[in-house]
Amino acid sequence: MVDRAGGANTDQVATAPVVLAEVLCDSTTENDLGDKVAEYLALPTLSAYLIFAQESATSWAWIRGDAGFPSEPTLIVGRDKRIHLAAPRLELPLAAVYAGLPDA
Repeated sequence: MVDRAGGANTDQVATAPVVLAEVLCDSTTENDLGDKVAEYLALPTLSAYLIFAQESATSWAWIRGDAGFPSEPTLIVGRDKRIHLAAPRLELPLAAVYAGLPDA
């Protein structure tokens, strides 16, 4: 998670998250790709919600644009792919996310 600056270093709650990223777990996949998406996308400070598969270099990315969040995520597949974020300005290679894991 990336939270806006301003909180104390001991804070355990994000008050203004900018980016949220999760790794899918078999037991929570339905919730992670379902109800939780709507809750997170309603956060006014959020610019991106990223979900990563465990078994393969696959990401579901909801990235806020000028018109808000898309209704469906962008599916990004392959270690050679990158996720581009405007806020914070970041280019995230899936090769870095999945570094050290065997190719699926």
